[in-house]
Amino acid sequence: MSNRQNCTLLFFFILIVVTPSADAGTTYRIQVHGDGSASWTVEYRTLLDSPEDVSAFENLSKQGIVRGFETLMKNVTAEASAATSRSISASNFKSTSSTLTTATGVYGVMLLSCDWSNFARVGSGISVGDVFVGGLYLSKDDALVLQYPGGYQVSSVSPQPDKAGAGELSWYGMRSFAPGEPRLEIAKTTETGSAQSLTQYLAAVGAALMVIVAGVFLIYRFLKGRGGTRSAQEQGIELTGIEIGEEDRIIAILRESGGAVYQSDIVQKSGFSKSKVSAIIQSLHTKDLVVKVKKGRENLIRLK
Repeated sequence: MSNRQNCTLLFFFILIVVTPSADAGTTYRIQVHGDGSASWTVEYRTLLDSPEDVSAFENLSKQGIVRGFETLMKNVTAEASAATSRSISASNFKSTSSTLTTATGVYGVMLLSCDWSNFARVGSGISVGDVFVGGLYLSKDDALVLQYPGGYQVSSVSPQPDKAGAGELSWYGMRSFAPGEPRLEIAKTTETGSAQSLTQYLAAVGAALMVIVAGVFLIYRFLKGRGGTRSAQEQGIELTGIEIGEEDRIIAILRESGGAVYQSDIVQKSGFSKSKVSAIIQSLHTKDLVVKVKKGRENLIRLK
């Protein structure tokens, strides 16, 4: 599987997690270090709108989630190594969960974290972005935060962040990044006191960002399946991609309907689940075969 395909598979997991709930969001935080390594933290937050949801969340099989997260992250780092000719690896996998009671309801919060070696390219400065061979995708209510070490200043960044603070850059969804983006170059500050850069942020964001979501995907399936204390494996959760012919089915529906169909109608006509349709549409969007147009609360899907 190519790096681009691997990243695309991770995009599917993001869509699967975010689409079903308007009260769910994911923050991907990458702390880049001076030696080119990076620490990843993914925070997934979802509204638990019933006592059963709270119970299911509190009884998640954390070992199963971490195993799935670790497997996917290691696959992504292997692809990143092949694409960049650097020895990139992931380690120190951790998972924690908690519930948070707010004025708007009870939320389940899952944190997944790991460390990457050789996330960024280090020379006279630090360069981030070459691991994102397939680009990146942020769904609505998602955020990507790249943090860089002290003593550096930003030389260049693409695309421009939605927010820039002391030592960090933030991008918010909904957004699609081109291959190799986000791209960040940072350089050491001079003795006269130049500000420090953001170069080290984004090298691993694409590949690892989506892998983290794979672990989050397990959480969502537990909640919606009311699985209680059963593990992800016992519930039959499959971390597989799109089967051959499913994309053709969606294309056929679009053509039969004059080239434009609401996403909810595609679900009805295809017989696929909402998450499956979301994944297929994202795949077609990545391949530049369709465009998505927001119409109120609906997505209108059009052939290109």
